[in-house]
This record gives sequence, C-alpha cells and structure tokens, in this order.
Amino acid sequence: MNMIKLAFICLLAIALSACQTTYNPETDASPSYNFAKVKTFAIVGDEDNKNILLSDIDRERINSAIVQSLTNAGKRQVDEKDADVLIAYFVYTKDKTRVYSTGVTATYCYHCIYRPAPTVHVRNYTEGTLIVDMIDRETDKSIWRSSLSKSVKKTDNAQEKQQKIQAIIDSMIKQLPQA
Repeated sequence: MNMIKLAFICLLAIALSACQTTYNPETDASPSYNFAKVKTFAIVGDEDNKNILLSDIDRERINSAIVQSLTNAGKRQVDEKDADVLIAYFVYTKDKTRVYSTGVTATYCYHCIYRPAPTVHVRNYTEGTLIVDMIDRETDKSIWRSSLSKSVKKTDNAQEKQQKIQAIIDSMIKQLPQA
C-alpha cells in the first residue's frame, strides 16, 4: 500500500512540474561593466514611450515583478537620482501566422480516385515581446538587456497574469551577471 501511495505522489509531482512553463530569455551584457558595484536601482519603465498597448495595470504588474526579482537578487530600490542603475522596459506585440503541413494524406473511396494531398494547417496568433534594459545612471548607457518573446495567451484572472509576469521577469533577472 505504501508503494502505491509513493508511486502516486511521484506521478503527481511529475505531472505538476510538466505543467510549468519554462522561459528562456535572450540576454546580452556589457563585458567591460563591473556588475558587482550595482547595489541600487530605480525603475523608469516605459516612460519615454508610454506604450498605449500597455495598460497602467499591466505596467504596475511589471514594475512589481521587477522590484521583487531585483530585491531577491540583493538589490535595493531607491529614487532615480540615487540609483546605480535605471531599469527601463518596452512591450510590443506582433500578429503572426504559422503555416505547417502534416504530410501527405490520401483520399480514397469506392467512387473516388486515389489522390494524395498535403494537409496544410494555418494558425494566426499574437506574439508579445518584453525587453528589459539596465542603464548605468552615470553614463546613461545600456549595460544589460534581456528580451523574451512568446505567444500571447488569454489568462483566466489577474492573479494568473501576475504569476506569469513574475515568472518571465524572474527568468530574465536570473541571467544578470553577478561578477
């Protein structure tokens, strides 16, 4: 009986871990910058662009996720004038189409002629991209950039949306050089 319970728990753990989405951001960092000196940050967000596609609610979700991730990484949020680095971000979407074939299928019936034909599938979707920049406040130059593009999917509720944003930001901040 105990072996059955153990097997069930193992299968449940595997099934739950399979449901978790893995994010793999593309990251680039200045090789000459000393990231060890970065202790404080300020978020400037998308103030330069004020993207109309991004609601103030989602802007606050992104800000909150950045603060949590950088705080967990040992950094401290301060006013912009006192920060070592500034964190800026930009969000954009792009409508895309994916066309793929599943190979050749054959049509045959008693009255028909055998006709091989490829099965073509077309899928329209929206791809969203989040770009996060870390800018040295003194030089006003970008020292680190991370971007992640994913198919945009509808979320069921605000909590689920916040969790997805947090997971995306966490995956980006994990790529930050520790020096």
